[in-house]
Amino acid sequence: MKLKSRILYIFLLLAGFFGFAVWCVFSAITIFSAVPWYVFVPLFISGLAFTVYAGIVLHEAGHLVFGLFAGMKFKELRIPFFIIRSSNGRIKVFFNVKNSFLGSCEMYPSGSGIPYPKAFAWEAFGGLAGSFTALSVSVLFLILTPFISAYPVILFGFAAPFLYVILLENAFPAEVNGARTDGGQLLEILRKTPSSQVLVSVLTAQACYRAGKAPSELPYELLFNVPQIPENDSNYALLLNNRYLYALDCGDISALKDAHLRIRDVLPNLPEVYAEQLICDIFFDSLFTFPDDEFVKVNKNAVFKTLDADDDVNSCRIRGYYYLRAGDTAKAFAEIEKGRSLARIYPMPGIAKMELRLISELESKIALIALRP
Repeated sequence: MKLKSRILYIFLLLAGFFGFAVWCVFSAITIFSAVPWYVFVPLFISGLAFTVYAGIVLHEAGHLVFGLFAGMKFKELRIPFFIIRSSNGRIKVFFNVKNSFLGSCEMYPSGSGIPYPKAFAWEAFGGLAGSFTALSVSVLFLILTPFISAYPVILFGFAAPFLYVILLENAFPAEVNGARTDGGQLLEILRKTPSSQVLVSVLTAQACYRAGKAPSELPYELLFNVPQIPENDSNYALLLNNRYLYALDCGDISALKDAHLRIRDVLPNLPEVYAEQLICDIFFDSLFTFPDDEFVKVNKNAVFKTLDADDDVNSCRIRGYYYLRAGDTAKAFAEIEKGRSLARIYPMPGIAKMELRLISELESKIALIALRP
């Protein structure tokens, strides 16, 4: 964030937070005589925790609702302590204590609905709409303080300063941990910046996968004739992933090695949600194509945790190759059978096409081992 933007952000943050805080203090003075302090304090603390958490949930739910309206398809929703994921046609919920960010919503383009990049703009706007709704409800309780019971005001009204911070943090055009805020994404799309053009390329590639095109069948210019953007741009991580899949599906070892090394170089700059997915790809390469025993040993547990959470055809392929490397052909073959079954319900048929080919190659490797004396 540039210095002028940082100063403006801090000014808006402090002015809004303390403005709402002063309003809450006056409301508290109005109702304090009606509520003993030993009731007021626990109500305030529990209400604050609940309302702020609900505000985060509403923000992510806004992304989801507006994204669905725009024709996007749901993949994953993260809120503190929980991950909700669409996997193999089912909704799965995971308890996640170590969630390192407040929340996120990941959706796929469907190939129908509102054209890109407007569909993504609607999804980004939905988060702001959710946060604005949460703040508006809290402010409404503050306005109604003289006319309603004190208890709902304590429970839901006094969280207004914190809900304002959540709204501002997401609405102000900036980057947080390498990822653009919703306001930043909307501004990028409206300005048609290089980053937004890369994003449109990524979304178009995903729509092609959903339409049944494998990565190797994508137009070359879709992945490579795009503007240059900084490596710490979150959209760059998505572009890297598509370039990697293209090289993997083409069987171009030279291009695959370049993509592999590029991912390794930029991993420290990527947001966690992208890094944990891309590290699975270079883990796969490190098994056979570019053998790296140390990398496999160090990252095995983290990679398997990600694979087990996703548990799709991609996960089966990587686990299967790992078991082959470890000499456990029975487990490798079990992953082949499971992967072929899951490929039938994978939401991106084009990716499933590539995965089935790689799984068949794994099966051939197992057969060769079985033929050895």
